[in-house]
Amino acid sequence: MIRLFEGFDKYNLQARIYPALITFLPVMASVFLLWSKTFPQQTVAAFVTAGGAFLVANVVRGLGKSLEKRLVVRWDGLPTTHMLRYRNNSNIPLLKRRREALQKITHLRFPAESKERLDPQRADQIYIAATRVLIIHVRDKKGRYDLVHDENINYGFRRNLLALKPLGIAVALLCVISDAAWWQLNKVAAYPLIISVLLNAALLAAWILLIRPQWVWQAGEAYAERLFDTLEDPTLLPGDSEPSETQT
Repeated sequence: MIRLFEGFDKYNLQARIYPALITFLPVMASVFLLWSKTFPQQTVAAFVTAGGAFLVANVVRGLGKSLEKRLVVRWDGLPTTHMLRYRNNSNIPLLKRRREALQKITHLRFPAESKERLDPQRADQIYIAATRVLIIHVRDKKGRYDLVHDENINYGFRRNLLALKPLGIAVALLCVISDAAWWQLNKVAAYPLIISVLLNAALLAAWILLIRPQWVWQAGEAYAERLFDTLEDPTLLPGDSEPSETQT
């Protein structure tokens, strides 16, 4: 069945398709274990061929982006923005090193600590713009910063799973109930029923206990660290370029 998704790149597959598959895994498990000896691959193939997987990827992306806007408000900025701020930053030498390198790449003037305190919103806008420029620079060097790409996928995967959490809980809960109803009506063999119930219950527990905003934040922090680690690569920095204005 993996061959059905060969048209998708690594990010789309792992960060968008996989969360959708996990969301509906209880349904697939119940069908496979209780209703059929073989997974209905023809049905899945028809769905993918008809563009269903592409539609799913776009829907999941939209849900994830919508959730991210709410998370930014909840977190007071993305992890990348937090790491460029003076406020609440415990490693000032590393902060200054990153800011200096980022200014050389983006030619943006970063606010001094006093100016950041006076107008934190404007400071954040500069940090966001600088981060986007860095992302473009890193993205252009394909195959060179695989760790950054992998952490970005991990963040997208977790964010999109969190966006699907209400649906995931509902699907898992309904499948547990349907398993119980199927047992009462058909008295199926205990082994497949137990496997299905345990799997669906485990997924339900994961949705409730694991998939939370803090779980997404952790992935965002890891991505931000790997992204800013690229600033230590001398080939990424312009040779004799200077920031448009030094900090004061």
